[in-house]
Parts: sequence; C-alpha cells; structure tokens
Amino acid sequence: MTGNGAPVEGDIFNELDQWRDVRNECVHGFYKLDDHAYAENSAELFSEKMWETAKKGRELVDLAKHLSTQVK
Repeated sequence: MTGNGAPVEGDIFNELDQWRDVRNECVHGFYKLDDHAYAENSAELFSEKMWETAKKGRELVDLAKHLSTQVK
C-alpha cells in the first residue's frame, strides 16, 4: 500500500483476491445462514457488509482502469 492507502501495482492482485473472498461470502450469504443469522440486527449486518464489499469492488475497478491506462 502507498501512504494514502491505495495499493501499489504489485498489491492489486492481493487486494483483488481478498475482495473476491469477501464478495463470495456476501453472495453465499443469500443462500445460507451465517454466524449472525439469529442476531436481532442480522439484516443490518449483512447489508453493511454488502455495501462495504461493493464500495471496495468499485475502488478496485477504478484502480485497475488507472493501471491499465498507465500500461498503454
């Protein structure tokens, strides 16, 4: 990571892999119960995780686009 929190070129693959794992947890959360399924606020916890995962995915898309323009 750089000082401003953005991953450097070599880190993007690690960042994408970590994001993929969280994204998969969210997708599978639609189909199975998770650790918070019986908590009173389970819907809020799941929704928050989904939004955070979506935002991180968008950041990674923007970073990948930026890196691809530098390569061209």
